[in-house]
Amino acid sequence: MKQKRKPLILLRILINLILVATAALLVECVVFQFPALYYKEKPQDIICDGSDPQIEIRTKNALAKLSDEEIRSIEVEQSNQKLLAEYQGEVYEEKLDENLVKKDGTLYRRVKKTVIDAALSQPYYIHKLDLRVPVTESAGYSVELYLDGKKTGSVYCSIDPKISAGIANISNRCDRIKITLLTNETIDNSKIQVTLSNRFRPNSMRLFFLFVLFGTGALLYQAKTLLRDKPEWIFAILCFALGSLLICGIGTNQVSYDEYVHAKAAYKLSFGTTIESTESAIQMAGNLLPFFHNPEERQLVEAYEDKNNDYSWADIGHQSRFVRAETRVYYPMALGFKLGRMLHLRFADTVALAKFGNLLFYILVVFFAIRLAKRYQGRLASEQCFSGVRADV
Repeated sequence: MKQKRKPLILLRILINLILVATAALLVECVVFQFPALYYKEKPQDIICDGSDPQIEIRTKNALAKLSDEEIRSIEVEQSNQKLLAEYQGEVYEEKLDENLVKKDGTLYRRVKKTVIDAALSQPYYIHKLDLRVPVTESAGYSVELYLDGKKTGSVYCSIDPKISAGIANISNRCDRIKITLLTNETIDNSKIQVTLSNRFRPNSMRLFFLFVLFGTGALLYQAKTLLRDKPEWIFAILCFALGSLLICGIGTNQVSYDEYVHAKAAYKLSFGTTIESTESAIQMAGNLLPFFHNPEERQLVEAYEDKNNDYSWADIGHQSRFVRAETRVYYPMALGFKLGRMLHLRFADTVALAKFGNLLFYILVVFFAIRLAKRYQGRLASEQCFSGVRADV
């Protein structure tokens, strides 16, 4: 009887997977990609060399207010310098960076402000704005959108000098766009590249998220018997699905306050006595890798990481062949780093494989913990029943 039911169960699972995948694709296309299907705009470039009379470009000096985090960082540095001067018996004199200005008790930074005011030939639905400019320090830009003379929205986007680009999600319609670019250096306007686009491009990570979301709901609804009889399998399936979603979605972004510490320990453990640290690995260990906010920036970040993951000019270090007791917990993650190098995977894929080592080991431990807990629960129930019988006798 069980052998006859097995093909039916497999068929049911397959049908559910197809339905879940179809639902995820429909939601992605209808809800998130509808503007691309409806407006069907072609990518449009904004030429910043001054040749287009519809585009006005102005550059001037300006002051940009520092963030609270930047102010705290400067105050901590000044406090350290004051303590050092007192320790050395010197008189402390407060000095500010020449690019910093104190005005009305607030710190500002001198910046170059480039304003690009472009009148579009016709209303355009902007899904993504791609701005690329060669900079050596962190920069940023703000976008103001206008339609029929009325402001319809505004967006801010940062620019990491390691990828020299900032790609913003706009998702709005306009006939005039005003971009204000703030940099710490003078920029040649002809090197500023701005592209407006509204392509039909399904987000693979959002599709994965929707698939996991709908799949989790279907599993919990239809597998009530399995949840009661084999909870460890339900845990393993859900934990692997949700963990995979986090690993693939976050990528090399370091969101935990101490994630880089664990990554550094596991990376070192994946070698023997000689450690080869590429530039990408050094930045990972120092929490210095560029941060991405969307799939387009992710492609640029991962290309940057692969470019700097060259072992021919890696930093060479040494460590003891005897592993300390507190470091052995990183073996699953270290195995992922080791396999990634052996398979010549991309840097981002190697980091993901290391994280999957952690995830699978965690699932394995908890899986057997739940299974053992069930056995002890059954033994405890039988002992309680037996003790109740003895009391009656």
